[in-house]
Amino acid sequence: MGGSARRYVFQTWYPHPKEMGPETEPYTMTYLLREAIRRVKGAVEN
Repeated sequence: MGGSARRYVFQTWYPHPKEMGPETEPYTMTYLLREAIRRVKGAVEN
């Protein structure tokens, strides 16, 4: 088998992080998403 995902869905029902952005600020949702995407891409590329 094999293959790769075309899309990733990130969801959360937790009350934290309370702030959505900016993506450069730790403890914001966009920062966490950026880090998750970076790690997923890194795992796929390695």
